[in-house]
Amino acid sequence: MRQFIIILFFSVSLLQAQENSTIIYNEGRKMALNMQFEEAAEKFKRSIELSPYYVLPHYGLGRCYLNIDGKRKEAIREFKIAITLDKNFSSSYFYLGMAYMLEQQYAYALTAFQKAFHYDSTRIEALYNIGAVYDLMGHPNKSLHYYDRYLRTKKTDSEYSDK
Repeated sequence: MRQFIIILFFSVSLLQAQENSTIIYNEGRKMALNMQFEEAAEKFKRSIELSPYYVLPHYGLGRCYLNIDGKRKEAIREFKIAITLDKNFSSSYFYLGMAYMLEQQYAYALTAFQKAFHYDSTRIEALYNIGAVYDLMGHPNKSLHYYDRYLRTKKTDSEYSDK
């Protein structure tokens, strides 16, 4: 009986000493909010090492990479992983669209922004960005359509928020 208690106590201590991927993710998130992108990226990487299928650190790492020079391709990779882990996560699509737009991969950017809006119709910035991408592609009529849609949706949203 005495050996059982010692073994049980030892196992509980080991579990408590393990790193927690959510705590590490939250530390990285705070760093990213304070624009400490390099440090935050390291926290997100550590969180991913502990829990590779946890979507938020991949998303957070992608956001950091968007803010670190020369890391856009890595940002795209992380957003794609986040989307693979949660295909309904609108924010991953939105920032994937941003990364593609910055990389001048406009067709991919359009698709990502369209999916961002599809999965979250309150993300009206996606409509604006679709308009911007069409403008960059030299399609003024399509661009104006999405800018107009953005403005109409924004007006409708503000009418509801005033009440």
